[in-house]
This record gives sequence, structure tokens and C-alpha cells, in this order.
Amino acid sequence: MPVVDKNLLRMFLHMAAQEHMYLRHTDVVSAFIQAKMEGEVYVKLPEFCGDPSGFIRRLLRALNGVTKASQLWHKTFHEFMVKEGFTPNPRDPCLYVHNKLKLFCALYVDDILSAAKNEKQLLSFLKRMEKMFKVRQLGPPTVFLGMELNFFREVGICTLSQKHYINKLGAKFLRLNQLGFPPTTPIETNIQEKLLRADTEPNFSGTYRELVGGLLYATVCTRPDMAFATCILTQQFANPKPTHFLLAKRVLHYLQDTKHTGYFWEVKSSSR
Repeated sequence: MPVVDKNLLRMFLHMAAQEHMYLRHTDVVSAFIQAKMEGEVYVKLPEFCGDPSGFIRRLLRALNGVTKASQLWHKTFHEFMVKEGFTPNPRDPCLYVHNKLKLFCALYVDDILSAAKNEKQLLSFLKRMEKMFKVRQLGPPTVFLGMELNFFREVGICTLSQKHYINKLGAKFLRLNQLGFPPTTPIETNIQEKLLRADTEPNFSGTYRELVGGLLYATVCTRPDMAFATCILTQQFANPKPTHFLLAKRVLHYLQDTKHTGYFWEVKSSSR
């Protein structure tokens, strides 16, 4: 699935803040079916679709679940962007640049972030996109891919955090009555000793992978301070033990206590 890289997405937001750009969020409705199907693919419709004939139907549009659906959607979007005068970034085909108009676009499946210094040119481009695809214009972004985004164009400030995502993760895996004093670091200093002792424990059959997957998403998006801790946890995917699950919950407890932490960019200032 072609999606914009998270690192480039953060660079995109940093640049938009630094250049005092206008920012807009667009959602493509049922993105995959807006791409034409290539080749002959046939399906049998389920009974609830009201097709009494029982015939096999040929797909004319890409459908979610079809192997090439995501590639066909990206190809359709790419062709539209090239006609509009955009060029894909050589490092990431989902980041587009219009050098003449100074327009920028980042694509993540069916979510699009657009930025430009000239608001009229940006809105004109989005109008042309509406004629090509069925979309919802969501205005200046406040949430993107589960990340809370605060963008202040006039003063060149942008913040990125995941407070609501972390709250949902905590509500699923942490019990408030079992929480003690929150840890001050993501992982303990004597972690190697605990990992060695855990080898003798029975296997853990719970939701370890689901929890660590949730922690990984936070790490990749807004919390690089947890990179070492999540790296240790992912090494236990094949054979998790109860100790590993407790370590993952400790990381989540730290994350819950520092949920307001994230990225902060401003003009002539480094992110912190």
C-alpha cells in the first residue's frame, strides 16, 4: 500500500509552519472504487446484495479486498496529479510537489494533506480534485491518522501529539486501580536481567502483540523517545512471556503519563 512516510510527513508539516502556508485536509470517499479495474476480475455477489440470478459479475472498479486495488487507486491519483503539473518526490511517490505554484500534497491511502502559500491557488486545486474524485473537504486539519495536529499559520507554529489515541490504548490495557506511581523512563535500567529470567517462564497467550503494536504506532508517529523500549518488546513477538507483557504495560503506563508530549515546531526554532 503506497503511503507517505511518517518522517517525510513531519518534514512536510515543519515546512508548512516555517513558510506560513495554508493547510487543508481532504478525505477521499471510497477511494478504491474510484479506480478503474485492469484486466478481467469476476465476483459472485453475496445474497444480501439482492442479486437473485446467482450470476458471476465482472468488476469494473477496484474493490477493497482485490489484490491490486490499492495500486490501482494510487495509479489513478498519480495520473491526476501529473496532469495537474505535480511531480512525485524521488524519495517517496506519495509526496507531490508543484514547483511553479509552490503547492505540496501528501497522500496516505484516502487521506490527503495539501499545503500552499497562496490560499486561492490551493482552493482552486482542491476544486479541480472534487471534479475528478468524490471527496470531503475537511478544512484545516485537526486530526490526521490518529494524530492531533494544531497548526497556527500566522505565527508559524505546529504541534503533533496523540493524546486521544493513547487514552484509548490505556483504557484497553490498563486498569486504573492497579496503577502505581508512573515510571519516569519507558524501560528499566536492569532490563537485560529481567529478560534472562523470563526465559524460564511459561508462554503468554494474551494480547501481547496487539499491545506492542499499539505502542509501535505511537513511537513511529509522535514518540521517538520510546524507540529503544519498543525495539526490545518487538524482539519477544515469537515467544512472549508474562514478564514481557508486564514490561509492555509499564511502557504504556509511561506513555499514559506523558501523553501530552509530542512534536513542536516553530519558525526559526528546532523541534523539541
